This record gives sequence, C-alpha cells and structure tokens, in this order.
Amino acid sequence: VHISAIFEHIAKISRSGVKAPLVLKRHMRDLLGSIVQHIPALSTGVLATMLRTCAALGCHPGEDLIMVVLKEMMRKLPMFSAQDLADTLWSCAKLGHNPGEEFLTALLAEAESKLPMFSACDLAESLWSCAVLGYNLREEPRTALLEELRQRLHVCSVQNLANSLWSCVKLDFDPGKDFLTTVSRELSLKRFDCSAHDLAISLWGCAKLGHNPGEEFLKNLLQEIARRLATFNARDIAMTLWSCAKLGYNPQNQLQTALTAQMWQKLPTFTAQGLANVLWAYAKLDYNPGQDLLMALLEETSQKMCTFNAQNLTNCLWACAKLGCRPWNEFHIAMTSQMQRKVSTFNAQSLSNSFWAYAKLGYNPGDALLTALLEETSLKLHTFTAQNLANCLWACASLSCNLGEELHFDFALHVQSKLPALNAQGLASILWAYAKSGYNPTDELLVALLEEISRQLLTFQAHSIADTLWAFAKLGCHPGDALLMEFLGQMHRKVFTFNAQGLANSLWACATMGCHPGSELLATMLGQLRRKLPTSNAQHVAISLWACAKLGCNPGQELGSVFTARIQHALPTLTAQSLAKSLWAFAKLGNRPADAYLAALLQETRRKLPACTAQDITLSLWACAKLRYNPGSKLLMAMLEEIGCKLSCCNAQNLSNILWACAQLGFDPGRALVNAVLEESRQKLQTFNAQGLASSLWACAVMRYRPMEGVLSALVDEWNHKLRTCNAQNAAHVLWASATFGYNPGTKILNSSLDKTRRSLHTLDARSLANILWACEKFDHHPGEELLAALLEETAEVVQAQKSVPVFDAQDLAVFWVACAKLGYAPRGELWEVLLQDMQRMLPAFTAENLANSLWAFAKLSYTPGEELQEALLVQVRQTLPTFTPQALANSLWACATMDCNPGKELLVRLLEEIKLQIPYLTAQSLTDGLIACTQLDHNLAEPLVAMPTEPGGQVPIFTAQSLASVLWMCAKFGFDARQEILSALLEEMRRKLHDFDWRNLASSLLACAKIGYVPSDELLTSFLEETAESVRTQQKLSAFSAQDLSVVFWACAKLGYAPRSELLAELPGESESHAAIFDIPSLKARTDLADLGAKICVSV
Repeated sequence: VHISAIFEHIAKISRSGVKAPLVLKRHMRDLLGSIVQHIPALSTGVLATMLRTCAALGCHPGEDLIMVVLKEMMRKLPMFSAQDLADTLWSCAKLGHNPGEEFLTALLAEAESKLPMFSACDLAESLWSCAVLGYNLREEPRTALLEELRQRLHVCSVQNLANSLWSCVKLDFDPGKDFLTTVSRELSLKRFDCSAHDLAISLWGCAKLGHNPGEEFLKNLLQEIARRLATFNARDIAMTLWSCAKLGYNPQNQLQTALTAQMWQKLPTFTAQGLANVLWAYAKLDYNPGQDLLMALLEETSQKMCTFNAQNLTNCLWACAKLGCRPWNEFHIAMTSQMQRKVSTFNAQSLSNSFWAYAKLGYNPGDALLTALLEETSLKLHTFTAQNLANCLWACASLSCNLGEELHFDFALHVQSKLPALNAQGLASILWAYAKSGYNPTDELLVALLEEISRQLLTFQAHSIADTLWAFAKLGCHPGDALLMEFLGQMHRKVFTFNAQGLANSLWACATMGCHPGSELLATMLGQLRRKLPTSNAQHVAISLWACAKLGCNPGQELGSVFTARIQHALPTLTAQSLAKSLWAFAKLGNRPADAYLAALLQETRRKLPACTAQDITLSLWACAKLRYNPGSKLLMAMLEEIGCKLSCCNAQNLSNILWACAQLGFDPGRALVNAVLEESRQKLQTFNAQGLASSLWACAVMRYRPMEGVLSALVDEWNHKLRTCNAQNAAHVLWASATFGYNPGTKILNSSLDKTRRSLHTLDARSLANILWACEKFDHHPGEELLAALLEETAEVVQAQKSVPVFDAQDLAVFWVACAKLGYAPRGELWEVLLQDMQRMLPAFTAENLANSLWAFAKLSYTPGEELQEALLVQVRQTLPTFTPQALANSLWACATMDCNPGKELLVRLLEEIKLQIPYLTAQSLTDGLIACTQLDHNLAEPLVAMPTEPGGQVPIFTAQSLASVLWMCAKFGFDARQEILSALLEEMRRKLHDFDWRNLASSLLACAKIGYVPSDELLTSFLEETAESVRTQQKLSAFSAQDLSVVFWACAKLGYAPRSELLAELPGESESHAAIFDIPSLKARTDLADLGAKICVSV
C-alpha cells in the first residue's frame, strides 16, 4: 500500500511537469526490486502508474520486470481505466519496449471501448505511442481516435499537437483536412508556449503530410523559431529548412542568415540525414547560402558518407546539381563508390535523380556506375513515374550514355503509357533526349507525343518551346504546318522570356526545317538576342548567325558587326562545328570579315581539326572559296588530309563542295584525293542533285583532272536523269566540263542541255554564255541558228546592262571570240563594239593564249582590228612573247597574215626567234601554219627552217601529209634552197604517207618541187603519179578540184618532164577536146600565158 502511494505521488509529480528529485532516480531500482513479489496484489492503476513513473524518470526497470508487469496487466485488462490504458501504452513506447502485437491489439481494443473517457493528452499520447511502437491502427479505431482527438485539440498542449502530427507521419496515414486545419490553428495560438523541438516537429509534420497551413501560419511560426533559434539543435535546423522547402515557403533573408550562422556552429553534430536534408532544402528553395558554407557541408558529407542511405546520397548529389555547386574530384569518387555499394536499394526516384544530377553537373561517373544504374533502372522501370522517365531519358542523352536497343524499347513503352501524366517540360525533355541520343522514337510514340504536345502547347514555357523545336529539327521530324505555326505563335507571345540559348536553338530549328518564322518575329528574336549578348556565349551567336544565313535573312551591318565581334572575342570557346557554321554564314550572307579575322578563325579551326566532322570541313572549304580567301596551302592540305580519312561520312553535297572549293581556290588536291572523292561520289551517285553533279564536273574540269572513263560516264548519265531538276547554270557547267574533258555525251544529252539553257538564258552570266558557245564549238555541235542568235542576243543584253563594268574577263572574252569564229557566227552591232572596247581596257590581263586565240578568231571572222587596237595587241604580244606556246605562236602568225596585219620586222624576228627556240616542241601543223603565215607576210624563214630538226635516219615522222606538202611549198615560195638532207627526209616521209594526201597536198608538193628545181627520185614521182591515177579511177579526190588546181598539177608535171597518163586526162571534168587543147604537154611548155597563170596559182595556194 505504501509503495502504491509512493508511485502515485511520483506520477503526479511527472504529470505536473515538475522535475523529479534526483534522489528518486537513485533509489528507484531498490524500490522496484522490493515490489516484485507484490505485483499480483497491485491494482491495475498502480501497475500502470509504476511503468509510467519509470518511463518519466528515464529509469528502465529491466525487461524481466516489464514482462512480469505486462503479463499481469494482460490478465486484468478489462479492469483498466482509460487513464491506465493510456499510461501503459505511453510507458512501453517511452521505455522502448514493444509488448507484441497480441498485447497491443487487446489493449487498443479495450481502449476503443473507452475512448470517450480518454483525456486530450491521453489520446495524443496513445497515438504517439502507436507510432513509436510501429503499430498501425485499423481504420475504424484510428478514425474514432482522431475524431475524439480533433474535438479536444483546443485543450491539448503544444507538445501533444506536435506529437499528433509526427505520429500521423510515422504511421503513414492522412488524418484529414479538418484535423490538420484544427491542429494548425491551435499551434498558431499556442506558439508562444512551444519548445524549439515542438516548433520544428510541427512544421515538419505539416510538410510531411502535404498540408500547407497558409502563409500567415508559416510566417508566425517562423518568427517564433527565429526568437528561439539559439536553442535549436542540428536536427531542428535541418527539419525547419527541409519543411520550408517542402511547403514551398522561402523564409526571409534575415531568418536564412540566422539559420546559416547556427549551422556553422553546429555543423559537426549534423547527421547524414540532416546534411542531406539541408542541402536538398537549399536546392529546393533555390537559395545559395554561400560557397564557403556549401563547401563545408560537402566536406562534412564526405566524412560521414559511409552512413548515408540511398536517398541521402541522391538528395545530396541532386542538391549540388541544382545549386550549381561542383564538388571536387575526390568527393565524386567517394560518392560513386558509395552509390555502387547501395545501388540495389535505390528506388525509382533515386535512380532518376542520380542520372539527372550527374548530367546537370556534367560529370561522368564512369561506365561501372552507369551500367549498374541502368541495370537497376531496367529492373524497376515499371515503378517509374512519368517525370522519372523523362528525367532519366534526358540525363542519359546528356551523358551520352547508351541505353541499348532493348532498354530504349522498354522506355518507349512506359513513356507512351504515361504520356498524359507528363507536363510540358517533361514532353519537351523526352523529345529532346531522343534527338540528342540519336535514337528515333517509335512511330506510335512519336504520334502520341505530337498529340500530347498539341494538347498542352499553351502551357509550354520558353525553354520547352525551344527544346521541342530543336528536337523536331534534329530528328528530321516535321510536326506539320499547323502545329508548327502554333509553336511560332507561342514563341511570338513569349519571345521576351527566352534566354540566349533558347533564341539560338529556335532560330537553328526554324532554319533546319526550312520554316521562316516571319520577318516581324525574326527581327524581334534577333533584337532580343542582341540585348542578351552579355549572358550569351559565342556558341549561341554562331548558331544564330548560321540560322540567319540559312533563312536568307541578313541581320544588317550593325547587328552583323556585333555578332562578328562577339565571335572573335571568344574563338577558343567555339566548337569545331560552330567555327565551320560561322565561316559558312559569313560566306552565305556576303559579309566578308577582314583577312586577319578570317585567319584567326581558320587557325582555331586547324587546332580543332581532329574534332571536325566531314560536314564541318566541307563547310569551311566552301566558305573560304565563296569568300575568295585562300587560307594557305598548309591549312588546305591539312583539311584535305583530314577529310580524306572521313570520305565515307560525306554526303553528296559534301563531296561536290570539296571539289568545287579546291577549284575555286586554285588549289591542287592531288590526283589521289580527287579520284577518292570521285569514287565515293560514284557510290552515292543517286543521292546527288543536279547542282552537285554539275559542280563536281565543273571543278574537275577547272583543275584539269579528267575522271576515269567509268566514273565520268556515270556522272554524265546521272546528270541526264536529273536534267529536269537542273537550272541553266548547271547545264552550262556540265557542257563546258564535258567539252574540256573531250567527252561527247551524245547528241540527245547535248540538245537537252542546250534546251535547258535556252529556257533560262536570262539567268546566266556572261562567262556561262561564252562557255556554252565554246562547248558547242568543241563538240562540233551547232546549237542551231535560233539558239545561237538567242545566246548572242542575251550576251548583248548582259553587256548593255553593265556598260561601265566589263562582263568578261580576258579568258572569257578569248573563249567567246574563238567560239563565235568556229561556229561561223560573228557578234553584231553594239555588242561587237562594246566587247572590243572591253578588250582594249583588259589587254594587260591577256595571257599569251588569250592573245593568240583572239587574233585567230578575228582572222577567222574576217575582221581586221583598228589601228589603235591593232597596236595595243602587238604591244601585248611583245610583252608576253616568252610565254607563248608553239601553237599560240603559229596561230598568231597565221592570224596576222590573214588579217594583213604586219607586226613589223622587229616583232617578226622576235617571233621567229621564239619559234626557233621552241622547234623541238612544234607539231607539224604548228610549223606549217607558221610557214604559211610568213609566206603571206612576205618574210624569209630561212634560218628557223634550216634549224628544223630531223629524226635519226633523216626521217621527220611527226609531220602529217598536209604539213609535208605545205613545208615544201613554203620553200618554193621563198625561193629557198633547203638543205639536201632535209628535203630528202621530207620527201621520203611524204612517200610513206602518200595515201593520206588529198589533191591539194599533191598539187602543192609537185609545184614546190618544180619551183625549186628539185627533181624527186623516179620512184617517188612514180608513186605520186600512181596515187594520182588511183584517185582518178576511184574519183575520191578529183571532184573537189577546180580547173585552177589542175593547171598547177599539170604545170608541175611539165616542169619536171613528166606527162600524166591518158586515163587521167580521160577522167578530167568537162569536154575532153578542150582539155586536150589546154593541157597539151608540148604546147604547155611553150605558152607563157599558162606559165604565168601557174605562177599566180602558186602564190594563191
């Protein structure tokens, strides 16, 4: 009885909140030991009071005693009062003793029947005890308990209120909005009585239960927290910060500063959970407490990392990524090690957050961890939420982590099933991830994504719009005009919220998809980009500049200069691709930077050449050619060597651009590379468009590299198939190239190509028009009077439109003259006059070949230049004489003779001296033309002729039949007695080639022999006459001769003492009597009139 009284007295003291005297704690064990034998005699109230007293004093009675007490209690349970039941339950929880499910079920069943008799404190303590003991009440008794508690919350202490919230969290059930609202109201009223721990627990409970008590409540509670912050321990600080973050309430800066100060003081006492929660809270609140504190938190984390669980690890990593705080390498290594050990315990959220954090930090943890994370992801993919899926896909794409076909397929299935749960950002992230990783989503997923995007488009923010457009372009997936227009409309409304990267990516996407956003929106976007230049990097500017060029929109000189300067200041930060795109954009927009700028840009390109793709290199080459900037042979060779290793990665356009650029830059890439490019082109021939084929052929022709026969014919055949899609310029290039190669594609292709040019002559420049004429001449293919007239008429219009500026350069003009001459169609009227004026202005630029071709064409067209132009031409000939080829020398002499334009003795002697120097390189035809020219110019060619070399044995095998005849005739014309050995060699060569002679050759040769008094051998003369007789019999050559031609032959026969055979006379045209009278041999010798006639004919031949 006395012991019972003692326990009841102590219980009253503990309930009143008065601290029990220490003497009681010292003697409690003695007291407990003395009553063991009396337990069956003790009442239920005393038993309950005894346990509560021990719990209140923190004096554990021992497991044996507790078991004895609880056994006795179980027997007397129906006699327990509500107070006794509550005390027993609380004592077990406080003493850390779980009495077992049987006892708890029985006790709580008894409590359920007596709930109305429980006090508010008892109800709250009972709930707390169940939570501590991990006993989850059945729904009915729990609901009843909470309802009883709700009605009495107004009389609960602050601790009871806080513990009620904590208990609901621990037992993982929602007490309902009414209950939570009432608790919040009571806490707000009684906040001044709260302890530091109660304040922290209350805030944590609301956050955990997802109950936002309202801004006023949070403000009041946090003010009270600020006043008591000095009494907070590490756990309270962590819970407070975590709760604010969870409730989305950002404390005032003053409180944040105070919390930071307390954290510095108590940092070593933080647990792993506390450290992770603090970092997570700062990240969630987007509050940076300063680099020093963050580093200190990470240092503390590093020391205690082995105690972190899976969620702590991922929360810590996620917070670092969110706050932009990059840990040191050793921290990452330790984190990776811990994650690998505990990866099997990661849930879907942890896996998703880990991937996302590493991607955001730009840190690759290594294949081992990534593989482990992916394996765990594969096992738990069915538990992933839509957001987890989106984050995981985005992160793997950012980390270039290959999911593999099977896992990608699984992701696609789960994403498709959960699409409606994704928000706009999630949809954009998934599409972006597929584009970044290079995996195309399945058709079903793509259709579903487009439908969901269309449905949620109005909720898309600026970055989601930019990412989605970029992904569409990267995947080569056009979303359809209607959806694309809606995107552009959204962009127009939100353009001022775009960051620099979003603007650049959106411009890039529009350009790639060939969708012009409209002048107004484009101007606004460029204006915004300029305003955000301080926050943008050079990469964004380079992309934007490329997009402008692609869209055909020149940003203007001022903005273009700003962009150019921004790129120049950050060249080392640009990627290889951005350098190439910038250079291409300058070329495309026609904004040529200074040479120093281009040199710096290309030097940076050279440093990053190994990182360049085939596309990057070809873009750079094309741009250099377009800008007419030669970067130097070393860089060009380095670029071509690099691209030579990547030819298999080149598309059709890349291949044609390589050849075109080399041709434009005048750089010889070497036969090996050209052949390799052409062979790769042959393999990808069907992917070429008409322009690509034309450019490739044109470039090879310019570089004088004739493709191998199989490749050339394949290129031309493919061109023929795509002729309908080409323009006039392409057709002109192909015609010119084929003519340069000496490859005749056939009448059908020629006519089709010419017809293509005829329809669009107005689109051609002067050079192309000249090249078409030249090609026709080379193919000996007359384009027809109508087209020829149209070509010259169009040339005239081009010339008249640019009277102040010559439309031809020297080469083009010479080609034009030659083509007209060979086609037998001279320019007329104003065109002729303007071209002659242009020629006179451009004469200093004429090469030896240009001069020779122009002179030859004038002679062929029967045009003699005026004295001023004639003098200017001869001056230019004198200046360029050492560079004349043998053919050019012969053509020039022939032209001067034909035009009766005597170059004067001084120039003529120099010409002959030049011929003498080049005799070893003269063809027979060239020498013959020169001889004929000098004859007509009345100049003796004795010295050069005497110097003419002969082959060993006295033969001259390089001469044709016509050339041999002409040489002999020239000797006769000049009255020059050539050396015996030369004449013998010439005549011997003539005998061997007699079957190739026509009547004119025979006549000239016989006449020459007669004129110089040189009688050929009987054998040669017999051969001559036999060939003549044979020709007469077959009538193959006779019909082409006139009476004048025949008179020369017979005069020569008479002179040499030979009479033609009777059958020859019988075959002569006309009446035989008149022939006999005129060509009677004896009378021919006596009649001087015919002799004079023969002499005149000799000159005319």
